[in-house]
Amino acid sequence: MELSILRIILIGFPESLLLAYLSLGLLGINTELNNYLKFGVLQTIGAIIIRGVLDIHGLHTLLLGSLLVILLKLIVELNLQVAFGATLLGLIILLLVESSLLLVVTNYFGFTLIEVIESSTLNYLIAYSTQLLLLIIAQVSRFFDLDFSQLVGEKHV
Repeated sequence: MELSILRIILIGFPESLLLAYLSLGLLGINTELNNYLKFGVLQTIGAIIIRGVLDIHGLHTLLLGSLLVILLKLIVELNLQVAFGATLLGLIILLLVESSLLLVVTNYFGFTLIEVIESSTLNYLIAYSTQLLLLIIAQVSRFFDLDFSQLVGEKHV
């Protein structure tokens, strides 16, 4: 599926912000708003290069995940193990939410996978629904002070 740069920006930028917010929140790490904006901008630029310019499919998630690990390490000054753990947790939740929404759209609303792939409306609907759920999960994890930092073996700095 070919992605326009506008689509990468409209979907990728908010998703990058939310992924960083969720990933850090799950480990009980807070940072400033300008750091989240840095994540969003740099991840979106990375997505534009990887998906829009280089047209790399399949490996783009691995490459963008690696970029997020590096950004978490450099911007929030986390050690590599914690940055990797935070990214992995965030990507797992993103995968579960997107897969669940796709399952609902295909099974319960009767759309085929081809129809979903070819429909810009369905793509945006699934993307923004995913982002809403990521925001809810991030807010719930912060409200209840969920801290999964033990999963990465040490505290964040």
